Amino acid sequence: MGMKEVNYKSRKGIVLTKIQNEYLLVAAKALTGQVPYLTQINETAASCWILLEKGTTEDRLIEALLLEYDIEDQDLFRRDIHLLLEKLYEKGYIIREPEEQIMKDERED
Repeated sequence: MGMKEVNYKSRKGIVLTKIQNEYLLVAAKALTGQVPYLTQINETAASCWILLEKGTTEDRLIEALLLEYDIEDQDLFRRDIHLLLEKLYEKGYIIREPEEQIMKDERED
């Protein structure tokens, strides 16, 4: 039996907003003490966030971003996205779950 691919999904109660060309992740009051209230992110991370709202694997996320951006050093880009996902996970902004759970959640929405 092989390992299941891990999906990443944004946590409910966190929204992406743009104020004067600055992208911010803002946590709802209900998440006080669980995640930072406010985190500034760059445009690429904002594009990631939009894909994370539906849930995606790291590979699918990178593939979609490579179509959106002209990236010369794809290995470096892959490492950067991996580090971004790790940071978002450590801060509590995203969750990891098996693909089947994300598909189930999407059907329930």
